Amino acid sequence: MDAIETYKHAGLTIEIHADDSPECPREWDNAGKLVIYGRGNYVDANELGGTYFPTQDYSGWDELDKNVLACFPGAELLPVFRYEHSGVVYNTTGFSAYDSAGWDWSRVGFILCTRETMLSEWGKKIVTRKVREQARACMTSEIEAYSQWANGEVYGYIIKDENGNDMEDESESCWGFFGFDYCKSEAESIAASIAVKWFDPATVQARLDKAVSDAAAALREAQEAAGQQRLTA
Repeated sequence: MDAIETYKHAGLTIEIHADDSPECPREWDNAGKLVIYGRGNYVDANELGGTYFPTQDYSGWDELDKNVLACFPGAELLPVFRYEHSGVVYNTTGFSAYDSAGWDWSRVGFILCTRETMLSEWGKKIVTRKVREQARACMTSEIEAYSQWANGEVYGYIIKDENGNDMEDESESCWGFFGFDYCKSEAESIAASIAVKWFDPATVQARLDKAVSDAAAALREAQEAAGQQRLTA
């Protein structure tokens, strides 16, 4: 798998790769329950269990939202929007800034944090305004992660030596980073940590000694093989 970006940091080589099999963030322990409607009566996601709110039963999103909140008293609800343009992206605010580009976007569902979840998640006895703000921020972050997963914006890194070669015991790789910049930041932090030991004079000398020893062993093996060939000739 080719790297998306290869560059040097702290004297080492960092490769950033696309994660081709990331875990869907909706499998995590999320605070919000996500419902996304597909085209027609098809439902792409419904995390409310057996509870379902068919869009065709309502005159619009306002009526649907009102009924959802009536069924889950005290809950916090955010709309979910999607646009499709060289990928699929979700958010909770809409994409009006892109109207002039003619991109296809619309509301496709909602994410809901129940009163019970808010109380348990933030360790409160009552749902305060601050708790609701925390719930909205949390659900917004969950949709951002879901959007990154849906759009293939999940990455991993591989750290190699200064020449781009594997470093045996010191090699490092990690996957499942949501967001390109986040992946690079984590890779650079680990590379800097590894470099402290990798470029330590004692460690450098140990690598040189090992290289000399390995070369001598390879030479002996080649000489022995050549001698055996002469004997059998």
